[in-house]
Amino acid sequence: AMLYRIKDQKNDAISEYKQILEIDPGQYDYLQEIGSLYKKSGEFEAALNYYKQYADHFPNKYESFTAIGGLYKTLGDHEQAMSYYEKALLIEPEKISVLLKLADITSRIGNFAQALQQYQEALEVSKTPQQRMQVYASLKDFYEIRGQLGKSVEYLRLELTESVTFQPPAFFLIGKLQNLGKYIKAGQRDVAFQTVEAIQKQLAPPFDLLLPLGFLSIYLELEAADDAEEAIAGVETFIQSFQAEALRPFVLFGQGKVHEMRGEYAQAVHSYQQALELEPTASRFSRDIGRCYRELKEFEKAEEFILKIEPFNPDAHYELALVYADMEDQEMALEHLNKALFVWEEADPEYKPAKKAREKLVEWEALAL
Repeated sequence: AMLYRIKDQKNDAISEYKQILEIDPGQYDYLQEIGSLYKKSGEFEAALNYYKQYADHFPNKYESFTAIGGLYKTLGDHEQAMSYYEKALLIEPEKISVLLKLADITSRIGNFAQALQQYQEALEVSKTPQQRMQVYASLKDFYEIRGQLGKSVEYLRLELTESVTFQPPAFFLIGKLQNLGKYIKAGQRDVAFQTVEAIQKQLAPPFDLLLPLGFLSIYLELEAADDAEEAIAGVETFIQSFQAEALRPFVLFGQGKVHEMRGEYAQAVHSYQQALELEPTASRFSRDIGRCYRELKEFEKAEEFILKIEPFNPDAHYELALVYADMEDQEMALEHLNKALFVWEEADPEYKPAKKAREKLVEWEALAL
């Protein structure tokens, strides 16, 4: 089952776990594993069924509630998700992972000040490097969503400082390399290249095959299509060499971005849809598909894909604003633009998406006058 998971063959892994349960029905933890794989496959009813079976056996374990809460979070039912996370906290009041899940939901529904307080409370009760790493990772994502890339990068560094103390080297390097694009977004191009070059000096074959991950992350943010395409070929070599199919969605995303940079929007949609098939719960791929449909002037499809389950995702609202503007629905366009700007109200001055949104607001308000 673990081998199939590494290869990202979810159905085969599920089949193996089910065989374990046929041999020994008392191996209840595999109910959670099966539920998790069904969730990743987008088969939510099946996932809920297995999560509830586990909860029936362990009504006093916090994991029974976090699994179901996580499923409702994925479905966009934030009220239900919060309810289950709160039940989990009644059992484990200082469980860091649960505190962070609750803070993530609070952030998702736009209560940013409360979410930040919850993250800080989680940090205060963290005692181990693993716990601190989890909090720093959540804060990194929180500030990135809000367009505060300077702070996001600060927490990325703290996250890496903690994770290097306990993660296997390969996992640590993959995480570090895939995050290099964040330095580019924060305007720290030199830091990104210095980091990947420093890693390059440390790696001996065959682990040097990891390097294209970092270059791909960088070149996608720089919108350097040819360099990104070359890096994709390198990542493909790594996947083939180590059967690391879990990285396949990242490659498909990269291919989609390269097509998009070249104005090949139909091809980009195809790549993003392949990525979405592998990760049906990844809303970022839906936004990418919607953005391309807007470029193709297929506005109804764009509207369908862009805003799925994250009511306060600023990128989604900005894209929807552009869709409605193209559809000449100025009222809806302004409504979604203002929602994006609400999330980005404290964004760094140089953060490009927020700058574009502010410029659009000035432009559209002038047109309205």
